[in-house]
Amino acid sequence: MTATPQLFDWIPEPPPRAYTLMPGEVAVFRAAPNESVSQWAQGERAVHITPFPGRWDNDTTPYARSIMDLFSREHVRELYIAGGSQTSKTDISHNCWGWVATHEPGSALIGMQDRTTGTETMNDRFLPMVKDTPSLRRLITKNADDMALTRIRLKNGMVTYLAWGNSEGRAASKPIRYLFLSEVDLYPPHMIKKLRARTGAFSGMEKILEECTVSTEAGRIWSVQHQVQASFDIEVKCPHCGAYQIMDPANIQWPEGVVEPGGLIRDEDAWYLCSANGCTWDDHDRDEAVRNHRLAAREGSITDKPESVWVHLSPLVSPFNKFRRIAKAYLTTLIDPTRENLAFYYNDCCGLPVPEDTEGDLPQEKELYERRENYAPDGVNWEVPMDACYITADFDFQGNRAEVEVIAWGEGDQSWGLEYKVFPGKILQEHQVGNEQPLADTIHEWIQSRRYRHERGAELEISIVGFDIGYATDDVSLLVKRSRKYRAHKGSNTAGLPLLPMKPSRTQRYRVPFYELGTETGKEKIYTWLSNDQPGPLYCHFPSSYGFEYFRMLVAEEPKQERDRKTGKPVTRYKLRKGYKRNEALDIRVGNLAMKQLGRPNYERLSAQLKAQADGKTKINENNKPKSESKKPVSRRRW
Repeated sequence: MTATPQLFDWIPEPPPRAYTLMPGEVAVFRAAPNESVSQWAQGERAVHITPFPGRWDNDTTPYARSIMDLFSREHVRELYIAGGSQTSKTDISHNCWGWVATHEPGSALIGMQDRTTGTETMNDRFLPMVKDTPSLRRLITKNADDMALTRIRLKNGMVTYLAWGNSEGRAASKPIRYLFLSEVDLYPPHMIKKLRARTGAFSGMEKILEECTVSTEAGRIWSVQHQVQASFDIEVKCPHCGAYQIMDPANIQWPEGVVEPGGLIRDEDAWYLCSANGCTWDDHDRDEAVRNHRLAAREGSITDKPESVWVHLSPLVSPFNKFRRIAKAYLTTLIDPTRENLAFYYNDCCGLPVPEDTEGDLPQEKELYERRENYAPDGVNWEVPMDACYITADFDFQGNRAEVEVIAWGEGDQSWGLEYKVFPGKILQEHQVGNEQPLADTIHEWIQSRRYRHERGAELEISIVGFDIGYATDDVSLLVKRSRKYRAHKGSNTAGLPLLPMKPSRTQRYRVPFYELGTETGKEKIYTWLSNDQPGPLYCHFPSSYGFEYFRMLVAEEPKQERDRKTGKPVTRYKLRKGYKRNEALDIRVGNLAMKQLGRPNYERLSAQLKAQADGKTKINENNKPKSESKKPVSRRRW
């Protein structure tokens, strides 16, 4: 059979022909490709007021790519961005508007907190962006009135209005499909409702973007996270160990001797510790970690095509927020914890709400912070005051560190805080990295070698040490077995339990004795002591070396009335206060109180021994009795 093409070889080729397209057909062929916001902005959008003016580059702020692409997803109708200062929130909003104008044009409204800010933003950033971005410049009409400060009209029918938070008239009589609101925490609450109501005509087609620097927990941008379907954090990848983690401002470190902001001179004076394995990052390592970021959904989020999304944009991932800047802001809050300094550190540097002040009869961190004192005058080298004679310590273990407080006790249970120390590292042996010294060895060597000079001239060692085995029970139990003065304990929030039980229990694997502490009873007693403002019995002294964050942890909980699940009776339990996250200092104080009660110190006898030791006559041993008075072993009579 002859092939089909050969049957028509005799037909001549048609002559070239010119086709004329209708305007509608031209518009179809010129339709924008199916691209995301970050793909459109890369190398296209013009940026003016920035450290890097020119064309937008996604590599400058890599985290912005993931946030912008959320907006371009068809199922996302509402996007909320909660962050700090210098995190490109406004640029993200402008990029989303540019993508809408070139891909899915419709009526839009841009909201600013006030008229002055709106006018300055339009003049200095928005209008220059439209004129200098090629794909937007082609849409500018010949009518000069279409490029005004309060209204922009493009050739494709895109109309954009400018409104501000204190003008209800600007939001009236305008059906809006796209709503972009900036710094929403500064708006009156009723104004946000009026602006959002403008999108009712485009139900199912609208897109709303709200962005703001976090202010307080009650602020619009922070509280809305409880109303959305999905909430995300930014996880970065450690450039050394490859572990993904959410950056925590508590991991920023600086030299131990620096206590004032002026001591941090260079960027190298502050660094970040990896939450997974303790790797050290500088600012360049942080930038490398952010390049390999991802969005991590919070527990309870709907990840299958959510319509409303909330993203926490931490300033710690921004290349414009140096570690030294954050450390200086933190040290400033310790020296001068004013409302302005706290707002700058929490809001601008950390992207977190300012913690609310404590209220009522409970102890307040500011009052305790101002109560700090220098035990010894300048020029002397003793650490323990005259009235103190017994020293305890208690350790609390976390995933990447261990924290300890050392306390001296005296007559009438008067206490003096001596030292609060953090040991970075992991107690879990299987998580040890490289040839680093195990954390248990570091802690044991520190306890055995640490001495505190008394005002009388004698040297005191730690008499009894408590270890919380609630985390890494087996590894901490092995540490407890290294010394007779080590004691294991575990907290219990069962109401009504005494602080210290009559008999200890034992761990399952190594059969190490441990005490189940009644933490509710211990916290109630500590809060009562903290409320005492008269030096003497039951008074708590604090050294000037304690920072403001320590006192925030110390008063982080408050008593709450609730019903017991088993008995149904009303009980009091201590819960975290609103705006507080860490309570390690309070838990360690409870452990120290239990260790003091377990040691049962005889303050009168210990004071006499201290005086004798200062005179060189005797030496204090661990069980608080002079060696000359130690009992001889009693021989049993054989019957």
